[in-house]
Formats: sequence, structure tokens, C-alpha cells
Amino acid sequence: MSGHRYNVFDFNGTLYDGECFVDYCMFVIRKYDFWRIRFLPLALWSFGLYRLGWMSKKTLNRNSAKITRGFVNENDNVDAMVFRFWATNKDKLNQEILNIMFDSEYAVIISSGLGFLIEGARKYLGKVQILSSAYDIKEGRYTYLNTGPAKAKTWKKFHENDFIGDVYTDTEKKDDPLWQIALGKLHVVKHGKIVKVKNHH
Repeated sequence: MSGHRYNVFDFNGTLYDGECFVDYCMFVIRKYDFWRIRFLPLALWSFGLYRLGWMSKKTLNRNSAKITRGFVNENDNVDAMVFRFWATNKDKLNQEILNIMFDSEYAVIISSGLGFLIEGARKYLGKVQILSSAYDIKEGRYTYLNTGPAKAKTWKKFHENDFIGDVYTDTEKKDDPLWQIALGKLHVVKHGKIVKVKNHH
């Protein structure tokens, strides 16, 4: 088989302990603009219900656009805010899973999270490729949502001649499209620890 074998890592709940964007929202409220707290209930409600499987991806995506506009806009110095966020939240990166990623011959992060926010942690993540959702700050809209089946399509777009080895995720259902095309094992991560390993057979 030609091409390289990549281990695939989810970000939120896997490499990062929690939902990075929710933590960023809390950070913005505490450090920059308390009144943006009005957008927080929708964020907590949406992410919570989605992770429990009680909200559809379509509804989550619609709510996410509203929430993101509330916490990320062109009047913000986003680069400086993201830098400060990671200076205070770097300890929520799961070192054990990071070490597995660093030890992988080939690795890629495939996440539904915001690209500019994950890229802000680049100094802690190394040179690994990051494939994520894209958000146009100036226009206030998502230009690409890398969720569910889109993750597998994104993989194929950038790695047509490669193949997936192991998959590391906090939720089997969320990354099932990647798991279905993987050759290796599925590693389920909770709070920085692998709690379940699943084989195809």
C-alpha cells in the first residue's frame, strides 16, 4: 500500500481537556467584556446537548454561528486575545495524549474546532498538520464546518494517497466516519487518559 500511515487526533476532549471554544468564551468574559455573558447560556446549552446526542448537528451549527459572532468579531484584537488565552489555558492540553502524537511517525489533528483558536496553541502542538473548521472574522461567518462526515472528506481531500492508522477521540460517535476508514484501533480518551481501545474485528 502506497502513502503514509497517519494517526488521527481529535482536539476538543482529546488533546484538550474540555471544549476549547467554551473556555475561550469564559476567558473573554472574565478578561475583556463581561457583558458578552449573554451569549454563554446558548453556548453551554448547545455544546452540552450535542455531546449527549440530544441536539442535531444542523442545530448545533446554526447556534455555533450565533455564538461565535458574539465572542469573535473584527473589533477584537483576536491574535492578542488568543495568545493570552493559551498562556493561561495551556495546562488543559493533555500531555499523555500529546506525547503519543509526538511519538507518531505521522500524525494529523482533525477537529471541528475553530482553526485560528487551535493554531494559537501551535507552540505546544509542534509541526503537526491541523485540519479544522474555518471562520471568517471580518464577515462573521463560518466558511467551512469540519464536523461529522465532513472530517472524513477533509482527510481525503488533503491525504488522497495516505491512510489512517489509529484514531484518538473522546467520543466514538463523533469520529465514527474517520474510524470507518481507519486500519488501526480506536482509542477513546477521557480527561487525558485512554479508557477504551476498540478493534475493527
